[in-house]
Amino acid sequence: MAFNTYSPKDVLVVVGVVPITGYADGSFVEVDYNEEAYKLVIGADGEATRVKNANESGKITIKLTQSSMCNDLLSAIHIADRATGNGIVPILIKDKLGTSTMFAAECYIEKAPKLSYGKDMETREWVFVAAKITEHIGGNNVIGQLYDGIKK
Repeated sequence: MAFNTYSPKDVLVVVGVVPITGYADGSFVEVDYNEEAYKLVIGADGEATRVKNANESGKITIKLTQSSMCNDLLSAIHIADRATGNGIVPILIKDKLGTSTMFAAECYIEKAPKLSYGKDMETREWVFVAAKITEHIGGNNVIGQLYDGIKK
């Protein structure tokens, strides 16, 4: 039996063409669809039908420390978008030690993060709206698992 391995350092988040660094402690990237994939409809006679939802939009939240230089990049994208409307960027999230991947070709920053200062390091939460999210949610350490399968 092999150990599976997860490493936060091996989660790649790319906004536009820039890899993001300076993640906040804890959960530092979240992806959430706006609606369910299907809606259950029950007829008057109790017959069930599921209705496919075409809405594949969602939100991507990236949490950075206040000291991350990537705040400057995201601020520049947001400022440019507000001034010109040219702030739509792709986002890629990839677990390099596993098979999980998320991609959204068209994203924009919903609003600037709440700005706060305190005794400790603060977090800047950048929320992107994505027109369409495509993802595969997989496991970790696939290479190690394949190797163990070959050894047997």
